[in-house]
Amino acid sequence: KWLVSRGGPFPRRQDLHEGGFVIGEPQGQAWVTSYPWASEMHPSPSGSKLLDLLAALCKFGANDDDSVFIDYCSLPQRAHAVPSAYFQNCAHTCTEGVQA
Repeated sequence: KWLVSRGGPFPRRQDLHEGGFVIGEPQGQAWVTSYPWASEMHPSPSGSKLLDLLAALCKFGANDDDSVFIDYCSLPQRAHAVPSAYFQNCAHTCTEGVQA
């Protein structure tokens, strides 16, 4: 939920804040994602996959203490400029209707 609330696309692993990732055995239920990437540089530039993921996790009863493996966020990514348009998406403004 905190990842959706920050808005923008998925962050790279090296850009996650302390506590935004788990090293070692995850606590709670471990969830693994699988999805096609929307572009060559980023799995979801619009942030829509993040909203879809939150909705699916809520539907299946995920808890706030569960861990979610998202490839882009879990593995270090090469540095490249992220277009500012990636941060102007509906993920930041469309979360009001998502039940947490």
